Amino acid sequence: ETAKLQQAGNTMSKALNDTRNIKKQMSADIAHELRTPLSNLQGQLEAMLDGIWLPTEEKLNSCYEEVLRLTSMVNQLRELYTLENIESKLSYTEFKFMEMCEMLFQEFEPKLIKKNIKLKLDIQSEITLKADYLRMKQCMMNLLENAIQYSKMEKEITITCFKESQDIVIQVRNYGEQIPEEEIKYLFDRFYRVDKSRSTKTGGMGIGLAITKAIVEKHGGTIRVESFESGETIFEIRMHNNVVI
Repeated sequence: ETAKLQQAGNTMSKALNDTRNIKKQMSADIAHELRTPLSNLQGQLEAMLDGIWLPTEEKLNSCYEEVLRLTSMVNQLRELYTLENIESKLSYTEFKFMEMCEMLFQEFEPKLIKKNIKLKLDIQSEITLKADYLRMKQCMMNLLENAIQYSKMEKEITITCFKESQDIVIQVRNYGEQIPEEEIKYLFDRFYRVDKSRSTKTGGMGIGLAITKAIVEKHGGTIRVESFESGETIFEIRMHNNVVI
């Protein structure tokens, strides 16, 4: 009994330390990523207050858009913390994965049309996932958004889903530029962007894939990525022991 109590105490202590570490990392991430845009926004407002710039509608709209972008960034960071917090819970339900992807196609159709990209669904219609529907939809939206962003014009994106033993495997495949091998291991880090020349306005904030990884791992699954010289990139999710009979 004493040994069990000690083990429970150690587990609780580790959980508390993990939570503290997440909070510390989150604080560091926020400070690092928000410092520059906040300084720029402060500079613009001070220039208007000092009379150097006229507070025109155009400049005020620019400041307002920057505030909205920063607010979105903070909200995503808070979402990531919630997912990584061991105390947060998932709301499990059973649903057809094909039906989810058909809904996603409707939502992303304007962006697909804009780049003349075709979306192909190669999914076994009977596959049923047991997962948190809203979280998994968020996960797939992030992957599809990423695939569209980095796909070349007039190419094809494929979402594949199949059973393998007791696992369900989901793949999102697109064709763009090859991701350098040395960059692969950092793709799911907060704020990481392969193309350093992309601004947060054109290339995202680098939080979406971190959230995606957190969602998958919260379900007990795994996610990985492969990229080839041909420009083909595959994000693969493996949901372990998730086959619903």
